[in-house]
Amino acid sequence: MAGKSINSKTKGKQRIRLPGGRSKVAVKQKRSSRVVCGVTGKPLQAVPQARSAKMQTISKSKRRPERPYGGVLSSMAARKLIIAKAREEEQ
Repeated sequence: MAGKSINSKTKGKQRIRLPGGRSKVAVKQKRSSRVVCGVTGKPLQAVPQARSAKMQTISKSKRRPERPYGGVLSSMAARKLIIAKAREEEQ
């Protein structure tokens, strides 16, 4: 018997043809939402759209960009923040 989470109506069902000619009903996985910038709210580039279980299998360098604030802020927002901090230190 299937669990309650699988029998939920929010999960999509899909009929699949098996190699032997039989067909069965498979449960579609939900898609995750895009990761967005904390300042601008725009979707982040170079960050994959995957569920948390799948993200754990991806290497850390492929999960987010290798720069300060990578995976949190967009490149333009991070650039503006770094410039603002540098100007603050000068004074």
